[in-house]
Amino acid sequence: MRGYVFVGESIVTEATFTAQIVKTSKIEFMSKISPLAFIDPEAKIGENCEIGPFCFIDKNVEIGDNNVLMNSVSVLYGARIGNGNVIFPGAVISAVPRFEIPGRRNHSRSRR
Repeated sequence: MRGYVFVGESIVTEATFTAQIVKTSKIEFMSKISPLAFIDPEAKIGENCEIGPFCFIDKNVEIGDNNVLMNSVSVLYGARIGNGNVIFPGAVISAVPRFEIPGRRNHSRSRR
């Protein structure tokens, strides 16, 4: 593949920059990662995924197979994404329910 380098056996990244991928990251076969993406070492990325520039993948995140994360997508702590999704630019995926955020009060729970 012209313009790409292999990191490990089967992870593809563009050759102009070095993606911030730690060798302990669990990234499966033939995933294409932008060199401008950040992937935490505790994240798990499935097969044949595309991670665009300026994406942020937090720790304890699992992304299934055949997913596309376009530019500037943030997947925050604990989130799980299944297979075959397309996530558009600027999206923020979070697994923490609103009522569990420290210091915030959920008024909707007190109303009946």
